[in-house]
Amino acid sequence: MRFLPLLFVLLFSFSALHAQGVLISDTPGQADPSAGLEARFSQKGFLMPRLTTVQRNAIANPAIGLQIVNLTTECVEVYFSTGWTPVACACTAPPSIPSSIQVPTACPGDTQVVFRVNPVPGAASYQWTTPQGLQIVAGQGSDTLVVSVSGSGATGQVQVSAQNGCGSSSPLAVAFAFQGPGAGFGPLSGAIGNPVNFNATSNTAISYQWQFQSGTPANSNLAGPSVLWSNTGNYQVILQTTDANGCSSIDTQSVSITNCPPGSQTFSFTGGIQSFTVPNCVGSITIQASGAQGGANQNGDAGGLGAILQGDFIVSGGEVLQVLVGGKGQDGISQSYFRSGGGGGGSFVWRQNGNQLLIAAGGGGGRDVGGSTDQIDASSGTTGQPGAFPSASAGNGGTGGSSFNGNDGGGGAGWNSNGTGTGPGIRPLSGGQGGSNNRNGGFGGGGGATNAGGGGGGYSGGSCGQNSSLSAGGGGSFNGGTNQQNTGGQHSGDGQITISW
Repeated sequence: MRFLPLLFVLLFSFSALHAQGVLISDTPGQADPSAGLEARFSQKGFLMPRLTTVQRNAIANPAIGLQIVNLTTECVEVYFSTGWTPVACACTAPPSIPSSIQVPTACPGDTQVVFRVNPVPGAASYQWTTPQGLQIVAGQGSDTLVVSVSGSGATGQVQVSAQNGCGSSSPLAVAFAFQGPGAGFGPLSGAIGNPVNFNATSNTAISYQWQFQSGTPANSNLAGPSVLWSNTGNYQVILQTTDANGCSSIDTQSVSITNCPPGSQTFSFTGGIQSFTVPNCVGSITIQASGAQGGANQNGDAGGLGAILQGDFIVSGGEVLQVLVGGKGQDGISQSYFRSGGGGGGSFVWRQNGNQLLIAAGGGGGRDVGGSTDQIDASSGTTGQPGAFPSASAGNGGTGGSSFNGNDGGGGAGWNSNGTGTGPGIRPLSGGQGGSNNRNGGFGGGGGATNAGGGGGGYSGGSCGQNSSLSAGGGGSFNGGTNQQNTGGQHSGDGQITISW
């Protein structure tokens, strides 16, 4: 029972300390009434925990308000929800701007993507900002930032500035792109017994994994596989693509297969632009286009032959295509300045919606009366053929061919521009007329003939011939389809276009 008074004293003393605050001092006294804890010394100071930046960053789940002295930066720092913040530092100026940011390789959905900045002398912390699609996981305030990437990917700029107690540097920004290759594809319809020619829309994929429900084949790793179905219905098609960074994308769609019998339609020369409406059940077509022949000279020497091109194209049921069949250039006759042949017209098919060119077969060059050069046929390549006259140039990249002077024939038209000179051919989207002169060029942009042959029309125009001595060049061609078959200098007479499905 003699211990009861001592226990009573201890309990009373603790209660008093609790009520008045705690004083730590080298002399007796009481804590200031406003303080829960007071340290009072006449020859000593208060020493906070001292940590390096590495040690500080190793603190697990720091509490808001936690204080340290950073020995690396010589700063007093306090932790807030935005990270470690310097309160006072042994500095005279803000730190310099960071020199570089290490950008990682990442894919949509990655959760531990790390950006790093080279440490800046005198920096106490680093302030990071990220755009939409990047979520900060950890590292705000440090030189290493960990983010997660949204499932749809992210692009933009990551910025970081160095900070100390004297201020912040200007931000350093770096661009990034964390995107998958995309896995879209078409068409989404077809017919039994007709191959459906699929086409992946990704521009960055390097590998493809297809799955075709009830299709033949059932699987493929081609970019554009051809698949057959034997019954009508809706079938699931899955495409997974992978790019050079190892990122993958998946697209799953339903393909409708109907009972659509195969068919074809042939278009002949009419002197006007015709149209073709894709049957509703058709998702792909094959186009064979033949350019027209250039006109012969007065002696019956044949003009250049047109090109023949064939390719497969993805289309939509009900879509309208524009069709221009080239006409043969006029033959020369036994009359002064009328003796050379006009250029042959090119044959074209393009989408009515957007004027996207699908295929263009070049027309042959007009034959000159001089007989010193042979006929110059159309090319299967995109550049027009130069005539035998070196002072005139053929078109390239869709431009028209040129002439030299008024005694020479007109240049053939290209897809993007008319020919030049006397009696130039007109581009398809401006009407497609052949050049009008002593002997007219063929419909489809063939150049007109003066005392020399006219250049052939096509994707790029052929150049003119020379006054009564050198033949004109044939037009160039273009094929935007798959499974291409392209030959130059094959077709005689007017052009022709056949569309089959």
